[in-house]
Amino acid sequence: MAFWQYLYTGFNEFVSPVLFVLFLVNDTAIQQYSAQQ
Repeated sequence: MAFWQYLYTGFNEFVSPVLFVLFLVNDTAIQQYSAQQ
């Protein structure tokens, strides 16, 4: 059980910043695309 808990925690700590960066990049791309229209 401890192994899965450790794996889940490590997964969250890695994925959360990645998703956050992807969200920021996507948001910036949408703003640039909208500005070009």
